[in-house]
Amino acid sequence: MWDVRSNDSGQFDRAPSESLDEWILRVAAHRSSDLTSKSEALLDTQGKDLVRDIQLLFSVKTIERIDENLENSDDKVEIEHQKKRGEEIKKILPLLVQLWWVNSKQLDSATEKLADGCRDSKWRIPIGEAGIFKFFLEIFSRQDLRHALKIHILRLIGNCCADTDENRVHIAASKNYILSIIEQLKDASMLPFALPVLFNICVDYVPNQLIAINSFLSRELITLISSSSFDRTQPLLDYVGQILALLVSQSSEAEFAPVDIAAVLFRIAADKTSPIDLDNFISFVSIAISYLQNAKFQRAFLRADGSLNDMVTILEDSYERFDIQSIVNESHDDKALINLRNELNQVLSDISALPEFTEACPISSDFSKTLQQWLVAPCPKIQLQVCACIMLGNLARSDTVCTEFIHTLQIHKPLITIVNRENKSQILHAILGFLKNLAIPLENKKPIGEAGIFKALARLWALDTVTQVQFSAISLGRQLTIGTFENVHQLIQESIPNEKGGILSHLGNLFNKTDDEPVKMEIGRLTTSICRVLYSRNESSWEVIQSTRIQFFRMYPEISQQLKFIVSQKKWPVVRSEGWFVLALISRFAEGAAFVSQLIQDSTFFELLSELLTGNPVIDPTHSSSTSPTSDSETNKYTHHDPEPVKPHAQASEMARLDLENAMVLISEILQNSSCKMTTPQKMELSGLLKNNGKTLINYLESKAEAHKIMS
Repeated sequence: MWDVRSNDSGQFDRAPSESLDEWILRVAAHRSSDLTSKSEALLDTQGKDLVRDIQLLFSVKTIERIDENLENSDDKVEIEHQKKRGEEIKKILPLLVQLWWVNSKQLDSATEKLADGCRDSKWRIPIGEAGIFKFFLEIFSRQDLRHALKIHILRLIGNCCADTDENRVHIAASKNYILSIIEQLKDASMLPFALPVLFNICVDYVPNQLIAINSFLSRELITLISSSSFDRTQPLLDYVGQILALLVSQSSEAEFAPVDIAAVLFRIAADKTSPIDLDNFISFVSIAISYLQNAKFQRAFLRADGSLNDMVTILEDSYERFDIQSIVNESHDDKALINLRNELNQVLSDISALPEFTEACPISSDFSKTLQQWLVAPCPKIQLQVCACIMLGNLARSDTVCTEFIHTLQIHKPLITIVNRENKSQILHAILGFLKNLAIPLENKKPIGEAGIFKALARLWALDTVTQVQFSAISLGRQLTIGTFENVHQLIQESIPNEKGGILSHLGNLFNKTDDEPVKMEIGRLTTSICRVLYSRNESSWEVIQSTRIQFFRMYPEISQQLKFIVSQKKWPVVRSEGWFVLALISRFAEGAAFVSQLIQDSTFFELLSELLTGNPVIDPTHSSSTSPTSDSETNKYTHHDPEPVKPHAQASEMARLDLENAMVLISEILQNSSCKMTTPQKMELSGLLKNNGKTLINYLESKAEAHKIMS
């Protein structure tokens, strides 16, 4: 082994007061050529000896000799091994410093051997503890170095940091270390070394990731891979993806990354002139999706030229360019591509929900037309259709756009065709959501109904599918009935070939078998919507309206259970108030009063009515029997009063007042229109409710009328 005492200059000696780090900072700060030729020649010779000794130190025989001198006993032995290796390696640092000061090329060879040696994990910590790692970090970050020396120092840094936090912590001591490595990305010849090193110092070590983020590493990486001179087919692209994946996992990356980073990554993934392989395709798209979780990058993505078209290309390529049926490792890549498409559609949903989306992608744009084509043409690629429904659905946020979709483009027809044939919940849910947006304008409801939507919905109501799809199908049906008698008439009249009953029978069956409260609630809301349309003023002939009302109650007696559920539940007060309003509304007509009269025979419903009016679920029988029937004049106070629907965002007190008022109207209408079908005790109970619990309401109505006169 070379003898460090051969140094005759003394200027490299470590002062007694100097720490190891202080000494390294001093000796690495500058070179000195102020040595005699004799000393320089001696160092050159000793340098060659050092290279040989380093090579010997890392040899198998030396390692075996160290191991033989120690007992075999687990962790304790490993600590002793490490200590012994540290003692051996410490002898090297002083001559490395001398070689550095005289700018000897032997330093290149010595560094190469050290870099080779620390591929063995046993030497990494000793090299770090000996100060050798710190020394090379310092000269690399402070000086212009020979190309060969830079390469070997990078190799040493990368190997020393592999799975070794004890050395990664030295990197975190100064921002300059990472900056000096990032600077090497500008030299194409250094890329095979700089990129793996950056990965090794950052992976599994958050402090270094944060320093790299603050040093704008993602900006440099994007500049690198955007360059026409960068070869995307080489393995280095893997490292770029792996490093970016580490950076984007930290929240601070959003502050430092270039705003167009997602668009650039998508552009590279979509580029067919320099196509990347499947692994990098999945990696780059996934990383771009991670950046697009932030609205800042979403808006920049929309502003970038061609970004949406790149997204289309990527979705199509995920089916066509990487056909999972032809991939050998199908079990892994199949799932990866499926997950990728799902994640893409989710982020596209977020992007298309931005206000800027309607400006970037008007209904007449090429991008919009591509999405429409995915729906019109036969397309077995479900995720493309899901994407189209989500993005076009978010585009359909104004009556003008929705009307153009229906009356000009007639997009509802291919959508209904898909609903008729598909069973997959994801595409069904997306299409139903799109159709519900399109059905909001009043002028769109009738053409959608005429295109056969109700038979398609009935199939879903009967289908044993996921609850979310059932709910969406019922909700769309309800939306289509609002203010549209033609659709209500069709829904009641429509029958299904080879099946008993009409379309609405499927809803009755679903209501009875499901345990899902929201589904039951939406069925009840659809029923109340039908009732409102049937008993509201419209332009249809009286004969058609009357026959439709009668047929509705005759064909679908199960709606009584749905309405009872509506007024009995307490989770959605506004919906409950809507139920009481509808019951009061239909009781003003003979067939409706007969239906409500039958409903009152149900003890559970009567308890609900009694509790609403008195606060008690059951009327005291002795109280009822002693109550005289309500006079006609008293009953007329309610029969001449229109039921009042609850307004959106009504306060609890207002809803309670409306519920009470509508319940009183309901009772008075039943007593007037259907009392002949009731027993005397029943009529007396209802009369008691009307007489004894309506005084407060009468006073309220009279004061309300008086206030109206004053205001007039």
